[in-house]
Amino acid sequence: MVAYRSALVLAGYVAWTWIGSAAYAAEPGAILYCQDAMITTPTGGCIPPGRFQSETQEPNGAPGTNMDNKLAARVADDFVVPPGEVWVIDAISFFGYQRFSSYTSSPFTLARVIVWDGDPSQGSPNVLLDVVTPLSPANSPFSGIFRTMYAECSLSRPVFELPSTISPALTLPAGTYWLGLAAEGLVSGASTTPYVTTTGQPGTVRGHYAVRLWEGVWSPVNDPKARQDVPFCLEGTKRSAYGKGDLNCDGKLNNFDIDPFVLALTNPTGYAQKFPDCDRMLADCNGDGAVNNFDIDPFVKLLTKP
Repeated sequence: MVAYRSALVLAGYVAWTWIGSAAYAAEPGAILYCQDAMITTPTGGCIPPGRFQSETQEPNGAPGTNMDNKLAARVADDFVVPPGEVWVIDAISFFGYQRFSSYTSSPFTLARVIVWDGDPSQGSPNVLLDVVTPLSPANSPFSGIFRTMYAECSLSRPVFELPSTISPALTLPAGTYWLGLAAEGLVSGASTTPYVTTTGQPGTVRGHYAVRLWEGVWSPVNDPKARQDVPFCLEGTKRSAYGKGDLNCDGKLNNFDIDPFVLALTNPTGYAQKFPDCDRMLADCNGDGAVNNFDIDPFVKLLTKP
């Protein structure tokens, strides 16, 4: 039994808050990436105490988009593994509702997550992951959020968290990837994902947007007044793409790493400015979790070993 995330997270708070307990399918680990803001203010009077509202922003007219796996519908959105990093993804969560379901018991029976190495609406990118996870009320908890239309107060669209454990974990080097999402529930054809929503903002603020597959055709996700993102979170671990001592991050350990090592040792700010895509902890050559003079001899050994 592990605790599941509070809806406070979805409001954009930095800290994670944990509430309740559920047989959660995705063991919570380090958060690699989340685009999950959904809570808007003020909260409507019909919303129960301790719960939250996600209100479609004016002038938009749709609370979400269909992603029902039985209809071969999909939504997909992009994420970026930054230069110099490798992500090992072991859990993926996204969000959905089936209108008129009870918020006390999840209607979802299946979650499907797909990862491509490119935009699926543009050609035929490689499929890196395609995982189907059985869901039940025990492992798809209520997020604490009700999705509503603008100027509406309604409990008819309770939003549930749809988690998947990724085993074996998916390892991704730096690059841009696309995450595909689909679900099934007790009401066939009714699985819907809400949009990322910020009070006063009708559409995506990232400069990117989600795409959807509907009746065999990919198209941008519109509200229809503005392009939209869909909420999801990636969990796992990240590591440097470079080895210990490779302080200039060229993939090689040689004399060209000496000056960057000295800079990392003596001037952390200067190192970050000169090598923004590198990790200063590559200078932690003795592996004690700190960069200091005790790393000098181990660095020299790395540099001079055959």
